[in-house]
Amino acid sequence: MQTQKCNKCPNYYELTTEFFHKESRIKTGFSKTCKICVKTYKKLWIANSGYTQPSFYESCKGDSIMARAIILRSGLVSRSREKNLPFDKSILNTNYIYNWLTQTQSCECCKRNFDFTFKNINNYSSPTIDKFYSSLGYVIGNIHLLCWRCNILKKNYSASKLETVMLWMNCK
Repeated sequence: MQTQKCNKCPNYYELTTEFFHKESRIKTGFSKTCKICVKTYKKLWIANSGYTQPSFYESCKGDSIMARAIILRSGLVSRSREKNLPFDKSILNTNYIYNWLTQTQSCECCKRNFDFTFKNINNYSSPTIDKFYSSLGYVIGNIHLLCWRCNILKKNYSASKLETVMLWMNCK
């Protein structure tokens, strides 16, 4: 069984869902922080900040587009920190993303209409914000609204690989 050291405490644990949350964006498929530390840090943060969290939809007043804008911005912030990428935080605020979503309403790549509901976890029509050139980060001019499906396709393949797949599909 493979083990992993928690990045918050000195302990090593088996690399399973018993000790780590699943995280598809990390090579191992698991978070780098053990569940015990995640729970401990969350409790400490809540205790020290005096924060009481309203339900997510209460904070969005039932507006699913605002809920998506909040989720998307949160992802931009965390990924830019994780990967040390530039991020236009003064421009790319929740209101900017909300307005962008309400004006665009469809994927820039395939033109599929976005689905702003939270029906299921694998919603191919959910909006995502994608960096065209990964190294430039989340800055105006380098980001685009794509549906989840197009973003995943773009993420996993280079342009030449996509062209190879497309040519193969056209031959069948």
